[in-house]
Amino acid sequence: MKNHILFSIASVVCFIAACSSPESKSPPQQTPSVSMETVDNGKQLFEEKCMACHGADGTAGIANAANLLTSKLDTASVLQIITHGKNAMAAFKDQLGTGEIEQVANYVFTLRK
Repeated sequence: MKNHILFSIASVVCFIAACSSPESKSPPQQTPSVSMETVDNGKQLFEEKCMACHGADGTAGIANAANLLTSKLDTASVLQIITHGKNAMAAFKDQLGTGEIEQVANYVFTLRK
């Protein structure tokens, strides 16, 4: 159990570090309109997997977590990073299904200013 928790924390830290990368040069892209159920499910998953470093509002910045309110990553980049990881970040594809990853991404876009 302790290893699972440590792996989860390490994965979140790596995800956050990857999200702070300024590589995406395209303007921020909102996902198409989604149902409130999808956003609510994404929020619940975010609270379980991401909130430890990003905080409830996406601005915590713990362990160099990206400020999700000001992130410039587009939808494809967010989905890619969550799914496959980047640099030292572990992939979430073994922890979350494709639909769950999309729900988290949809919720993250609701945090942006």
